[in-house]
Amino acid sequence: MNNDLKDLLPYGFAIHHAGMARVDRELVEIFFTDGRIQVLVFTTALAWGVNQHAHTVIIKGSQIYNPEKGAWTELGPLDVMQMLGRAGRPQYDYYGEGIILTGRGELAYCLSLMNQHLPIETDMTKRDKSLVERRADLIHSAATILDKSNPVNYNRKSGYFQVTDLGRIASYYYVSLGTISTYNEHLKSTMGDIDLCRLFSLSEEFKYVTIIQDEKMELVKLLDRVPIPVKESSEEPSVKINVLLQAYISQLKLEGLSLTSDMVFITQSAGRLLRAPFEIVLKKGWPQLAEKALNLCKMINKHMWSV
Repeated sequence: MNNDLKDLLPYGFAIHHAGMARVDRELVEIFFTDGRIQVLVFTTALAWGVNQHAHTVIIKGSQIYNPEKGAWTELGPLDVMQMLGRAGRPQYDYYGEGIILTGRGELAYCLSLMNQHLPIETDMTKRDKSLVERRADLIHSAATILDKSNPVNYNRKSGYFQVTDLGRIASYYYVSLGTISTYNEHLKSTMGDIDLCRLFSLSEEFKYVTIIQDEKMELVKLLDRVPIPVKESSEEPSVKINVLLQAYISQLKLEGLSLTSDMVFITQSAGRLLRAPFEIVLKKGWPQLAEKALNLCKMINKHMWSV
């Protein structure tokens, strides 16, 4: 347990965020469940992902930074209900309280979230010959694309599928088709750390990450501070992804809120995504590159460089 957490526990509150060591996060969750911590502060992303219950849930602000749009957007109804739904769960409490702190301009929107009814989805599809044929066409088209990219082998005559090693890796680490194809195409046995970081920055999962005007100056400063050189122009979104990954490992403090949000978005998937090229390299039998890829995975997990 780190010193910051030890200092906070006697006061009955703690902060739960992505930068904490895993053991500290688990301890915080256990202490909160046991009642040793009365107040727990979550980052927004973790508030959705961590299964905690409470008597009162307070949402500070009704907007969240959306990396896909590169802008601040309103929380959706399902997001709000997911967070507020942690308050007063029947198996733990008799009732709960939910509070949203927001600006006057967003007041009407927040009230509508509380009053509107969410649609119930149901399947009323009837059996139709044209729909069956359309479904077969879609399956054939998807199978052909997968066969071309190598995750599966597809026999067009028999309709038989056979998964490949690449497909197993993509499925296990939940990697998109575009990303796994990029990794498989660009991986070379002679690659170094510079190439691995650049390859990660090309991941399709980050295709909506953009560089906004307010970030450019800070990105230029970060380029001089990160240890692994970045060859591309600072105007390229892939450079931002590369730099933020290294800044996370280096534990650099960021000034901009959007950069901080993008760093969380990128690093939450980094450990999972980079395991994929490591597994691919293992299957190809390239031991030196496998060691480099594994070391990079460890550095992300430990939040520190190996040297």
